Amino acid sequence: MHFALEKFTAALFRSLNVRAEMHGADPVPAVDVGFRIIGSNNLLLMFDPGLKAALYKKAGASNEPEFDEVDPTSDMPELRSPSIEMPISLNKEYLGRILVLDYGLGGKSNIELANCEINNFRVDCQEGGTVQIDFRVQAAGVEEKALGKLAALVRHDVQITIMSSPEADGTQEQLPDTKPSNKSVAPDPGPPPEAGDIFAETHAPASVVAARAVLKAKLGSKAPPKTLKAKMKVAAKKAAKKG
Repeated sequence: MHFALEKFTAALFRSLNVRAEMHGADPVPAVDVGFRIIGSNNLLLMFDPGLKAALYKKAGASNEPEFDEVDPTSDMPELRSPSIEMPISLNKEYLGRILVLDYGLGGKSNIELANCEINNFRVDCQEGGTVQIDFRVQAAGVEEKALGKLAALVRHDVQITIMSSPEADGTQEQLPDTKPSNKSVAPDPGPPPEAGDIFAETHAPASVVAARAVLKAKLGSKAPPKTLKAKMKVAAKKAAKKG
């Protein structure tokens, strides 16, 4: 498993530090954003499959109440060693992540920071199976408009997603409400020709071939295949009479 929040998750926007980061000879605006998420100790599985079992153990039925804002109590609600001083620091760092903050209206209004570095994890484990995780997101090349939005969110509850990017691990995970790729897409060639059409095209007079080409260019793939075929036959007959 890997550290990721693939669905919008409630978080506290704890802090914002704006700085400059050198990219070559030029300084670019960069940010350090502090977040806090609270949930069940199943969140620990994102860091290491054995971390949850190292900190928690199974117990009998719990009298702890369940709260709507956190995940249900896990199957290992009891701290293995209550004497461990909390919070603990995790020596983890994740590169090339994409952070999206819901800014209220969704879609284009969201704040998206690409190629982020996520680090400085501090975990506060509590009896009953609830954990509080603080972490830092660092990003460079942040646009001025995004900086203004980020400043307005400090100390507010927000909804965030954090996912891997192609630069990080070769995956092609799609974020909700993100813009499609700018890569060029080949035009729709329209309905495939039938064998009879290909043969007739080869042996048709030049005028007929030209008429068919003009009609196909005008109609493209907008016309249904049967309509396109019928209109091309009519155009071919007219061109044959003229030619």
